[in-house]
Amino acid sequence: MAEFRRARFDPAAVRISSENAVVMLSGGLDSTVALWWALEHYGSVRAVSLDYGQPHRAELRAAARLAAVAGVERAVVRLDLPRGYRDASGMFIRGHTSLMGGLGALGVGAAGADVVLGMLATDPYADCGAEYLDALSAGLVNEHDEGPTRVVAPLLALEDKTAVAALGFELGAPWHVSWSCRRPLRGRPCADCSACRSRAVVDRRLDEEYGLPPAVVRSWQAVMGSPSHPVIGRCSDELRGLGQRIASAGGAERGTVGTRYVGPDGARRLAPHVRGARRAELRRPARTRYVRARGHGWQVAVCDDGAVAATDGLPSLDTIQRSLVAAVAAAPR
Repeated sequence: MAEFRRARFDPAAVRISSENAVVMLSGGLDSTVALWWALEHYGSVRAVSLDYGQPHRAELRAAARLAAVAGVERAVVRLDLPRGYRDASGMFIRGHTSLMGGLGALGVGAAGADVVLGMLATDPYADCGAEYLDALSAGLVNEHDEGPTRVVAPLLALEDKTAVAALGFELGAPWHVSWSCRRPLRGRPCADCSACRSRAVVDRRLDEEYGLPPAVVRSWQAVMGSPSHPVIGRCSDELRGLGQRIASAGGAERGTVGTRYVGPDGARRLAPHVRGARRAELRRPARTRYVRARGHGWQVAVCDDGAVAATDGLPSLDTIQRSLVAAVAAAPR
């Protein structure tokens, strides 16, 4: 496919404070992308979903499926909302961010963690801004914790919901599994509620603004992949030799679990965060352990059998080697 335009992400808008994350996973598009972003930036990720009696139960089923695909532990908190608490659309709005932050904090242990929420820069509510999140974070601090805890909203660093979807496409977040419809009809999206209309706009604007036609998006989503995932075997002989030496020394045995698959372009790639997909959901899938080095716009992964997966735009071999050695040293024992 032709090179797509990547979403502009402002890293200064996100302050990561921990190696651990608890993601509030509703099962919608935004929280799906937030989960995949967290998988990319934290060593340990857990998920929490809220069951508040929402009529669109498919959203909770989607959250369960997404957590299974990502291989993350997921807890469900059940909450009976008072009569009249929902607004006219059936959603609950007032106090939403405080509630989500507080519930997410239930999953934070003594080591501390970032509570990852999926609000957007375009959300019109007063409790979605950076100052409010800082104040909420201050209220979650426990003086006996060994590490910091704060609320992180990575999607605020993106322009709008279309940019969120574009980032999700780049990360390989399977948001086709997610659910947005608020008034499903016989188990299918109604195509008329505000959430359905919003997703329809995203589909159109992905093509117009990011060069991602619906057919291209569907083809990659169908295999839970991304053209940004590293390609296996497409690297220099020197890098291939480095990978074999690392694997022979057992460097990838304690690495992260991922899945090899064949993309729509015919290339065999590594999906770093797909761990529990069904075989029918990918083309020629194979689970593997890997250690990974990455930097701005590049990544290299060494699999446990010595196979090397790499993107374009790599730095020097010395830089890659230092990063891989550091990744091996940081792997859990």
